[in-house]
Amino acid sequence: MFRRRARGTETPSDPHRAVLTVASYNIHKGQGIDGRVDLMRIAAVIEELDADLVGVQEIYRPQAEMLAKRLGVEMHMGVTHTRLEGAYGNAVLTRLPARGSGTSVQAVSQLVKQFGQMRKLMQQIGKGRMPDLGALMKQR
Repeated sequence: MFRRRARGTETPSDPHRAVLTVASYNIHKGQGIDGRVDLMRIAAVIEELDADLVGVQEIYRPQAEMLAKRLGVEMHMGVTHTRLEGAYGNAVLTRLPARGSGTSVQAVSQLVKQFGQMRKLMQQIGKGRMPDLGALMKQR
């Protein structure tokens, strides 16, 4: 289970305002830079993050289920495609109750558009040109 840390000075001055910690972790199918697939190591890292909600990318459904069980949290899976190994995509692990979950084609298409804009920006920077940020912002 995710640990609850003493929030101390992180507590907002308004006692009616909650603090939510969020993290993102791309686990690359569970494989570390040493080439080993070790979900217990990944679980330890997630515990150390001590976030209320963790978005996990590049994960198979059985891996997400195992991590959720090990950490004692809810898991919600967003399948991006199915591979021979099974359902694959993104998962949300949270110690907070969720009212529901789902995927949105509109949200995915918006992310793809933003990725394309970022790619153009990086190409311009790579060519030594200063991009026109104002023009990029108008495209949104």
